[in-house]
Amino acid sequence: EVASVVPQFQRAIASDHRATLAWSRRSLGQSRVPLTTYFATVAPTAAIELIAAAKVVHVRRALAGTALASLPVLASVTPFRAGGLGGPENFTDISAGPFRMRDLSGLYPFPNAVVTLALTAADVADRLERSATIFRQIQPGESDAPLHNPDAPAFSFDCIPGLDYAIDLSQPARFDVGGTLIHPEAQRIVGLSLNGRLLDPAEPLLLVTNNHRVSRTATHGGIGPQVVLSDGVRVQAILAEYIRAQELVAAPPRRNWHFLPMPGTSVRIATGTRAIKALGDVAAMRPEPLLRDAQVRDVSGYLDEMARDLRYGRAFVLERSGLIVSASDWGQSNSMLGADFSDRQFFQTAMRDGQGRQFVVGRPNGVPGY
Repeated sequence: EVASVVPQFQRAIASDHRATLAWSRRSLGQSRVPLTTYFATVAPTAAIELIAAAKVVHVRRALAGTALASLPVLASVTPFRAGGLGGPENFTDISAGPFRMRDLSGLYPFPNAVVTLALTAADVADRLERSATIFRQIQPGESDAPLHNPDAPAFSFDCIPGLDYAIDLSQPARFDVGGTLIHPEAQRIVGLSLNGRLLDPAEPLLLVTNNHRVSRTATHGGIGPQVVLSDGVRVQAILAEYIRAQELVAAPPRRNWHFLPMPGTSVRIATGTRAIKALGDVAAMRPEPLLRDAQVRDVSGYLDEMARDLRYGRAFVLERSGLIVSASDWGQSNSMLGADFSDRQFFQTAMRDGQGRQFVVGRPNGVPGY
């Protein structure tokens, strides 16, 4: 009975389906460079800078002729699709060339509206300190230390492309994941500057964020920020308007923020299975892709053979941080390699008791397993 209804349903929605496809394929403009977020939590990216530029133009136009027009306008951007618990496919990956309507959701997946706040430079510095909670404290001389704090989701990270600053990973996080001040003496954000000059902590600034993030913002004095513009316009609409007007958008990212050098120290990050195409974003860090490690390839190849012999769907090896470092499906586009399973009950139980079991739906592929 269900099968007989399917053709009728397909005919009923055919015209709407064609219209939707035509709309999603409509070109808004051209992108000079690929727009990816494979390394958005470790280095500036063109995708983040494009979102920030569009938000700044919108707010400057809205505030033109007002008493606030002379203040610097900055935009904070969150790389919503940056791996983490979303798995190795949870990244933005838009090719250079035509930028289409469907790409808007890939670049900015949520229906958030812009909100502009009046803050001081000290407030902005604290916001960046909260953002830096995503990183673990790294001791000089550590080798292949996990960089990211497994308790901090990728969407808690903010970038502000209009400012220049460095992040000192040798310092402990000033705030915990919930935003509570835990190390008042710590200062990870250093050299905060605008247009080549260091900012005075009391200097007034306008920061463009969104209606979801504004509730997470506090001023340096601990009170709520002053909202100076909340016109309800969605970020996706602002991006579409900006790209149409510019026609040709995006450029190789400006290295406005970076980690302070730590000689003799290396870290490990988890990223997407197709991240190798975006290695230029982190070239200054001299990255060594995991798949180029002969031992990882050998172990993954062995796991593949073992999985076939035992008729397992997949087999993988995790390190103590919960990061999958070898996987039987390492050659597939939706490989588990690089996924973060630190939140999985079976992993936490195994780390505590020596073994763990759990029935779950696979994060990279949606396949249930035990």
